[in-house]
Amino acid sequence: MSLTGILDSLIKLEARTAELYAELAAAFSDVPTVHNFWKGMSQDEEAHKKILGQIRDLVRRKELEEIEGWKLEEDTVEQLSKTLDSLERKMSGGEGLKLSEALKIAAAIESIEYNSIYKGLPQFLRGQESQLPVEATISITAHLKRLKDFTETHAEDREVARRIRVMEYR
Repeated sequence: MSLTGILDSLIKLEARTAELYAELAAAFSDVPTVHNFWKGMSQDEEAHKKILGQIRDLVRRKELEEIEGWKLEEDTVEQLSKTLDSLERKMSGGEGLKLSEALKIAAAIESIEYNSIYKGLPQFLRGQESQLPVEATISITAHLKRLKDFTETHAEDREVARRIRVMEYR
């Protein structure tokens, strides 16, 4: 799969993640703090979709086949898709998803996104002539902070909180 093909797939997966987080916001509508957290996460994913779209457009414009220092692989698309499938199955199970379970799956989703997509992005973006580096840094940093702050206070599983804590976008 080409770099633009991988980016197209990742954009679709970001949209899917945003949708799932919006569904979690609705599922937890009776708990304002939790509802607002998932709503914010959904909005963040929409912003990430836009960022990846801008990167895809840049890649097309410059006719890049690869980006030095930023390795995207088809495996990332498959791994993220399977993790989203798992969340969708659990959400459609009918008995409702517990917050601890939702956070555990979100941690897996965000860990894949961070380690496979966003961790190597700053090096590439610094060399670009646009506002994209600033937008990407602000969006992803705020997203990780939202996730860290929430898991520190709401995650029953300390491993989930630890897994989120180690992510830092620079």
